[in-house]
Amino acid sequence: MKLYEVLILSASIAIAITALVAAVTDSTKLWIAVTMLGSEAAYVLISILIYVALKRELGARCMTSVLVTAAAVLLLKELIGLPRPPQELWRVAAHGPGFPSGHAATTTAFWSTLALQRSSVLPLALSIVLTVSLSRIALGVHYIHDVVGGIVLGFAISMLNHVAWNRSRFATVFASATSVAMAFATIAVTRDSWSIDASMMVAGFALAMPLYIYVDRRVGEVPSLGLAKRLVYGIAVSMVVAILVLAIEKYSPSYAVMPLTSCVAIVAMLSPLALHRSSREA
Repeated sequence: MKLYEVLILSASIAIAITALVAAVTDSTKLWIAVTMLGSEAAYVLISILIYVALKRELGARCMTSVLVTAAAVLLLKELIGLPRPPQELWRVAAHGPGFPSGHAATTTAFWSTLALQRSSVLPLALSIVLTVSLSRIALGVHYIHDVVGGIVLGFAISMLNHVAWNRSRFATVFASATSVAMAFATIAVTRDSWSIDASMMVAGFALAMPLYIYVDRRVGEVPSLGLAKRLVYGIAVSMVVAILVLAIEKYSPSYAVMPLTSCVAIVAMLSPLALHRSSREA
């Protein structure tokens, strides 16, 4: 067994043990820590890190899967409108209707996409998906059918995303158009300000996705730069994106969220060009 496979298996076991301890002790703090593994924003940032520092196509595949899933979740929540459990049972804040679970859907979409390209991550993928899904029930913000629906939705979108990427070089364009259309459909049917801002943010990121085609034409892989340098650069890009998105979320009016987020996403999508230039100068 290779070292990275040992690390993946160890991480999978550690997450499973954490979930078991949380279940036995019924610790809210542990469940909250576990549920953070299902953050939609975190998976966008991880996808950007993969895109910039590791494998550009893999990162773009993950981004399209996560964005389409996030847009679908927001729309389905509004169209179906199934309620969450009674608020007195909640141990953590939650927004909007309950079905489908956004955490379960996004986590499944990301890890399924990654596992389809790198089968070695399958144990970690299963561990995180199941643990995050259980945490949403344990924290009292979802029923079982919410997380099951989220898992099914996330897996279905990851499979469609996989087929689209394998059959067309314009997969990012299709994903972008689909995400933006669903985001605007959500805005049209909801009056909830959080859902509107979240949809605007998803649309903003999605609008920048087709730039992958341009970057892929202009830039080859950059083997001349070591992994450590690429990771530092990728982490820096992801952190800048995170800070700017948090600022947009906190300070921007709703009408400005989409264009500002799109500008941030464009910088992230074009950032491999700077990495490519620095590798040539080196």
